[in-house]
Amino acid sequence: MLLRIPLAFEMTGDHVTDAAWDASWELVELGVADDDEAQIDVYEAAGGVTVSHVSDPRVQLEYLLVEGEAIDDVVTEARRRLAWYDGEAIQRLWDEAADVDDRATAVFLAGVSASAFRETTWHVINAAIGHADPLLRQAGITATTYTQWPEWRFVLRELADGDPDHDVATDALAALSALNVACAAGAPVY
Repeated sequence: MLLRIPLAFEMTGDHVTDAAWDASWELVELGVADDDEAQIDVYEAAGGVTVSHVSDPRVQLEYLLVEGEAIDDVVTEARRRLAWYDGEAIQRLWDEAADVDDRATAVFLAGVSASAFRETTWHVINAAIGHADPLLRQAGITATTYTQWPEWRFVLRELADGDPDHDVATDALAALSALNVACAAGAPVY
């Protein structure tokens, strides 16, 4: 099982390190910061569960990636020790966004937070994909790559074939291609 937990903006690597220490997670790999690639610090929690703290420059967010057979206790512990965004908070961020950048951040949070299919996540990403601003459509496309939901294939195909903005159409085609490969390979649906 795999789950991403998007961290609240005020959470830093120091907060994650403190939470890991308090929860007795062992640091097994310390990532190196890079402007183009995610920095990933990897911890081993109880029961062989892996907790990765990801600083992702692609969406300018930090999140935890929790992987293992029995992750429930580790996820509960992480959510208790760190501030994070749930679906309702992400929906509020979208609804209350003051500008395109704030809306794009809400869309990225929706994509990163996606696990099992959720209407609120679908709504936020789909609203971005249908938005008049091409930057928000691109943010929506990026968010679909985090969800890996096969339901996005039709939407991405429509954008690839018919979006008036060349960059949006190109990004949609790339996302569609990656999603088709992931689905064919039996990639987990987050």
